[in-house]
Amino acid sequence: MASAREVDRGEVALLRLVAHGLAPDGPRDPAAPVRHLLALQGQDLPGALRSVALRCGRDTAAVADAFDAGHVVRTWPMRGTLHVVTPGDVR
Repeated sequence: MASAREVDRGEVALLRLVAHGLAPDGPRDPAAPVRHLLALQGQDLPGALRSVALRCGRDTAAVADAFDAGHVVRTWPMRGTLHVVTPGDVR
């Protein structure tokens, strides 16, 4: 059995940033972070655009283009709240 080790708050914060895709390792397709997280809350469109843009290292115009091209969509997949998902995850 592996032993637990203590981590400091800074390391936990860094691990959270990485897990949430907020430390991108270079420009990526806007659908990549959406696919990784399965769904991002998208009730507020400007906030949803910024959220995806921060996670893929692109600007909001590139994310809007991904929406226009159908690479990501905004829909109600759960709880009656709008979320950003990839088309393959809509079902």
